[in-house]
Amino acid sequence: MNQYGTIESFPKRILGEQRAQALLFKRLATLKTDADLFRDVDTLQWRGPTPAFGAWTARIGEAKLLERALQVQAGVQARSS
Repeated sequence: MNQYGTIESFPKRILGEQRAQALLFKRLATLKTDADLFRDVDTLQWRGPTPAFGAWTARIGEAKLLERALQVQAGVQARSS
């Protein structure tokens, strides 16, 4: 990196056919600071399993995951009451 600079500046003879893969790895490793994550902290509050989670647990054959999530949800609701 000290010799060539950014990965985009590497000569073809160095990266060869792995150039596309190197660029992909760079993209995956780059932290994004401009991503809109949430509007306020209340949006991070867990509200229980979604219907999609229930469908996913059924699809992978792990219905106990949904049962456990529902138990956790009940405990959270009981503590907040």
